[in-house]
Amino acid sequence: MDRLEEFHMISSTPVVDIQAARHLAFGGIPDEFALRSVYWKLLLGYLPADRDCWQKHLSSQRERYQEYLNDLILDSQHLAEQEAEFDDPLSDKSDSNWSQFFKDKELLEEIDKDTRRTYPDMHFFCAGAEDPTHESTISEDVQGTHQLALKRALFVYAKLNPGVRYVQGMNELFAPIYYVYANDATGDFSDNAEADAFWSFNMLMADFRDHFCSTLDSSDMGISGSLTHMISIVKKNDPSVASRIEQLGIHPQLYGLRWISLLLSQEFQLPDVMRLWDSLFAMDDRLEFLLLLCAAMLVYVRHEILSGDFGQVMKMLQNFPPVDVAEIINLAVQLRDGEYQPPINQAETQKKKTFKSLRERVKRRSQS
Repeated sequence: MDRLEEFHMISSTPVVDIQAARHLAFGGIPDEFALRSVYWKLLLGYLPADRDCWQKHLSSQRERYQEYLNDLILDSQHLAEQEAEFDDPLSDKSDSNWSQFFKDKELLEEIDKDTRRTYPDMHFFCAGAEDPTHESTISEDVQGTHQLALKRALFVYAKLNPGVRYVQGMNELFAPIYYVYANDATGDFSDNAEADAFWSFNMLMADFRDHFCSTLDSSDMGISGSLTHMISIVKKNDPSVASRIEQLGIHPQLYGLRWISLLLSQEFQLPDVMRLWDSLFAMDDRLEFLLLLCAAMLVYVRHEILSGDFGQVMKMLQNFPPVDVAEIINLAVQLRDGEYQPPINQAETQKKKTFKSLRERVKRRSQS
């Protein structure tokens, strides 16, 4: 049985074996037959294991999302028609609907700036995009463009999570999920990509939301703690690389903040991001494996780090060179399992060979 048949077999059983799905998906999900769309929903916990529950669950969640859209998006024309007698747009009352409308408008403008910058070179995200001079709304079209779908979903997330709200970069996490779901050949999945991606994004944020909470930035739970742990992995497995980074005065925040917060989505092309996320989503402890991936990236370019100066290394880490991401994943597994061995340079290799030869000659003499 080939891998493609295995994927179909596991996802077609009456009750999906989630552990088997994780194990198989870790090695990469094939692009054929929209398997990634189904498997990401399973891996992130959006779809239940019992296939008989899928349709009921999906219908319920999609209806809830539509209700959020209807309840949370305040339309200015509707307010003008329904509340002109009771609510003055110029009122400074903090609890007025008009006051909330203007706050929402500010939030939308913030999200809008980022969604316009999401994969700007991809026709998928830019096709049918609004004129930048057009005043953005998110109630004007239920289907709309893909950019509009991103704006709506991120707006609803911000409204439902006031402790986190919207933070720059969330668009980069939502976009790949939405892209995978919207390109599912199954009409039901592609037609409901926005709602399904919204709930999957919520599942993902449950693992990583602490990186977006400014109050936790300096704590072990926040981004500082994750950066420290990333470097500790490198220090444990390849101390010369960690020492060189410290010697150069390159703080992990200068490159690692983006790596960790955006789950490496800005370091690689989208197909490579999807491959990385196949393995990341398949893990029980996604944060730990993300930090292993980041540490693997550092040891992957160990030669450049050990031989470069501050400017060269800094430029490389902020613009990571094209690589086969499968090698990064394999390195991460080696770091996790304690199987990583730092490469030995030619001089060190020759020194060890010479020492071994001398030891063997001494041994032969002692035996003669």
